Amino acid sequence: MAISKTTLAARRRLKPGVLVGLPWRTTCVLLAAALGLALAADVRVAEAFHGWDPPGEVGNLLQVAEVFGNGFGVMLIVGVIAVMDPSNRYRSGRILTCGLGAGVMADVVKLLVARSRPRSIDFAAAPDLGLNDTFLGLMPMLSHDSNIQSFPSAHTASAFGLATALVLLYPHARGLFVALAVAVGMQRVFVGAHFPSDTVIGAVVGVLSARHCLGATRLGRFFGWAERKYLRFYGIDPAERADALAEPPEATEPARRCAA
Repeated sequence: MAISKTTLAARRRLKPGVLVGLPWRTTCVLLAAALGLALAADVRVAEAFHGWDPPGEVGNLLQVAEVFGNGFGVMLIVGVIAVMDPSNRYRSGRILTCGLGAGVMADVVKLLVARSRPRSIDFAAAPDLGLNDTFLGLMPMLSHDSNIQSFPSAHTASAFGLATALVLLYPHARGLFVALAVAVGMQRVFVGAHFPSDTVIGAVVGVLSARHCLGATRLGRFFGWAERKYLRFYGIDPAERADALAEPPEATEPARRCAA
C-alpha cells in the first residue's frame, strides 16, 4: 500500500512522547482534571445510571464501541490492520501489546485494590453512601469475585492503549480513535460495571502503558529491534519505514547526554 508524502510527514512530526495525539503535559492536565471531576461525582453518577437501559440506537452504539476495549476486539482490529495495511503489518506486535498490555496492567491493579462495582450496590438501602464506602480494602488478590474488581477499568485501559498507538500510526483519524476510547469508558459506566473514576484511571493506565511500548524505553527498543529483524527478513530496508512508532536510539542519545 503506497503512503503519500503528506501522511508520512505527518507521522514523523508525531513523537512517542505524545499521548492520544496531545502533548504529554496537556494530556496529564486533562486527565487530572477529569479524575478530579469524576471523584467529586463518582457515587452520584453511578446511582443516576444504576439499572439504566440506554435507549435504542444509543445502546447499540455503545455496545459496538465496547469492542474497541475488548480483548478479542483489540486482536480483531490489529488483525484487520495487518490485512488491510500490509506496509504496517510488522508493527502488529507492538500495537497489540499497547492494547492488551494496558488491559493486563489494569487487571493487576484490580488484584491490589478492592472496590465494589456500581451494579452490585443497593443505592436505595444506602442513601448516605460515600466515596470511601465503595472501596473495600487492599490486596484482595484472587480471593473474591468480580463484583469487587471495579478499580480500574481494564476495558478503558485497553481502549486508550490501542488508541494511543493508532493515533501515532494514523494521525488523520485521531478524533475517531479518541472518541471510541471515550465511548468505551462511557459504556462501562452506563452498564454499572465501573464508577467514572475507574474509567479515568483506566485511561491513565492505558496511555502510560502504550507510551512505554512506543517510546525509547527498553520495551520500545525491543520492539524496534524485532521490527527491523522482520523487515530485513523480507528484504526491506528499515530506514524506509522509519516513523513515529519507533524513535531510533541515536535520536535520544543527545538528550541523555544533556540530562546527564
